[in-house]
Amino acid sequence: MKTVSKILIIAVAVVVVGLVVLLGYIWFGKRGSTQMFNMVPSDAIYVVEIKNVNASWEKISQNLIWQNLAKSDFFSTLNNGIEKINEQLSSKSLNVLLDGKRALISAHLVSTNDYSFLFFVDIEKSTKIEVIKQSLKYLDYSIYERKFKNYSIFEMTDKKTGAKFYLTFIENLIAASFDQSLIEKVLTKPNDNNWNINQTFKKIQSQNNRSEQFNLYINFAQLSNLANCYLSNDDENIKSISKAYDYSMSKIDLQNDQLTFEGTVALNENEPSCIRAATTTKPGKIKALKVASQQTSMYLSLTFADFYDYYRNLLKEFGNSKNGTTETYNGNIKSLEKKLKVNFHQYLFSWIGSEIAYTKLAPSKDIKNSDIVVFIHAKSSANAAKGIAMINDQIAKTSQVKNESVHYNEYEINHLNNSELFGTVFGEIFKNLDKPYFCMVDEFLVLSNSLKAIQLTISDYKLNRTLLKSKRFMDFRSKFEPKSNVNLFFQTPQSFEYLASSMNPTKYKSILANKSLINNFDFVGFQTYTKGEIIKLKISANFDLVAETNQVVELKHDDVLENLELASIQNLSFKISEKDDVQHNKNKYVSMSTDSDLKKNDKINAAKLNGLWKTLSEKENTISIVPYQNGKVNGPTYFYFDSFYKTIFVKCNFENDVLDGEYKEFYSNGKTKAILHFNKGRLNGAIEIFNNDGTLKMKGAYKNGVKLKDWQIISDKKTTSSS
Repeated sequence: MKTVSKILIIAVAVVVVGLVVLLGYIWFGKRGSTQMFNMVPSDAIYVVEIKNVNASWEKISQNLIWQNLAKSDFFSTLNNGIEKINEQLSSKSLNVLLDGKRALISAHLVSTNDYSFLFFVDIEKSTKIEVIKQSLKYLDYSIYERKFKNYSIFEMTDKKTGAKFYLTFIENLIAASFDQSLIEKVLTKPNDNNWNINQTFKKIQSQNNRSEQFNLYINFAQLSNLANCYLSNDDENIKSISKAYDYSMSKIDLQNDQLTFEGTVALNENEPSCIRAATTTKPGKIKALKVASQQTSMYLSLTFADFYDYYRNLLKEFGNSKNGTTETYNGNIKSLEKKLKVNFHQYLFSWIGSEIAYTKLAPSKDIKNSDIVVFIHAKSSANAAKGIAMINDQIAKTSQVKNESVHYNEYEINHLNNSELFGTVFGEIFKNLDKPYFCMVDEFLVLSNSLKAIQLTISDYKLNRTLLKSKRFMDFRSKFEPKSNVNLFFQTPQSFEYLASSMNPTKYKSILANKSLINNFDFVGFQTYTKGEIIKLKISANFDLVAETNQVVELKHDDVLENLELASIQNLSFKISEKDDVQHNKNKYVSMSTDSDLKKNDKINAAKLNGLWKTLSEKENTISIVPYQNGKVNGPTYFYFDSFYKTIFVKCNFENDVLDGEYKEFYSNGKTKAILHFNKGRLNGAIEIFNNDGTLKMKGAYKNGVKLKDWQIISDKKTTSSS
């Protein structure tokens, strides 16, 4: 399976490109009636409906998002027409002509890797059409008229730029396009009536009150084709979304920092899908944000109030499918159970809670584009650990491959040597969870096809660098419903590198050249949830002019914290432990209170340790002085570089094994490296990071474990600030 991150292309196409087409060529007008809809070919990818051309253009032209998009090279063809648009819409004659008129813009494939647009405006009175025809000759265009199916098609060529578009007139309607084949398609079947007789389309129209300005209709069956215009390969997850839903209708709300589509969506009744199974289940809460890393680029979540409801819906999906049956689906599960000699209901289904989340991390030196991380919420962590261990043991017995495990940061990571399990049980989007690594983190079973990815997830969880702790992400998340069925979130700056590398060659340069523009839409979200018999839909994109700056600051912030000794100190890896039989890191422990030594193979009672204990390295250098009270670290604690000079490395304070108060870390030259503050284990208060010459490198603050805004990166040349 290719990455779900590619779905971002669809989001960008719907949220950005569709918006810009709407904005840039709005002077062609739109058609908003059912009669106009009947002129739109049935293969439309999406349709934008505008109620009032003049009022809509006034709102758009004053919008901050549009004003910044219009400055971009990405929309240079639009920029060339901006002045002309304003000029034409400002003219009294055209203003009167278009005032209050409705219009439509529809997107259609014109080849296997390209699409274009149709524009319609309803002049309402066909007598005005003749006036418009006569007015064409006064425009600064070369005009060529030809006949097609008893209609006239006008080829309009801008005398200055050479840009062409095509016009035709059908009774009271004007139709225009940049592609003449689309005009010909309209004229081949005028008044096709496809949309008017489509019961699903009529249903979603009846579920929504049309916006007074903008409405968006999406034909999900065409989304895979749209994605293929951008991507170098097919994406199975886009196909899953494409086949799960049929049509949607939503109002468009355009704000200076937010673009939102909110309405309803209809399900596709012809193809089975795990996404559709989730959509028809009673909604549940997203929970894996508490363990998912802030380096997550894409987060796809299926949530449900009860997993067995979701499972029963999966059975219905395959039972009602033309391409499969409940017996086939059940048969595959029974066959796998028989092969592994394990009962999935007992050891897997019984402990699954309210969410299964499929995520991708931002690509890096250690994280590949193909790496995925899956979180399965557990009603009981103990039962989940027992259940997955039982399944793994049976897999090891049947495959005769010994279980492998890795200990990392106090977590045991195991390897599940089976490529069928999750795709068979949970559906198509999990098929590439091939022979995953897994471990229990908090109340989640975490699985990944990459050891590095699961280790990064553990490290960020230990450092409280999760999505739940990201104020910017949670502010965006708060714009959606707390309970839902399907959620898809993108952090665009984290997604960009993979997004660009997934483009086909014709789109790659353009995407790369407009990185800043795309990254300004720093968060994109998609959500569906059931409300009675209706399935509600919300798509939203956040717009932030300093999104890239915020991303730079966050990356620097993460790098700096990762380079501190903080993680190993927080997780108490330095403590004297019974299970190590005083072989812990080959060090020797000395009680500074009793002058007694604990050497290799000496037995201790860690729960009863009291007083100050000094740790000596193999070189007999003091590397820590730790105060114990009934086995727990309590009081000022000191760590030293392993050298004769006893140079201090870290000094901090613990209360009952938890960091509390000031934490200071130092370079080997004695200069301060970092000053942090904790309150009962959580970062709380000012943070300062220094260079090894003592100059300030970065500063900011946390409150109760949440990173606040207004962080600054300080260098010799400039100061970079987040907002």
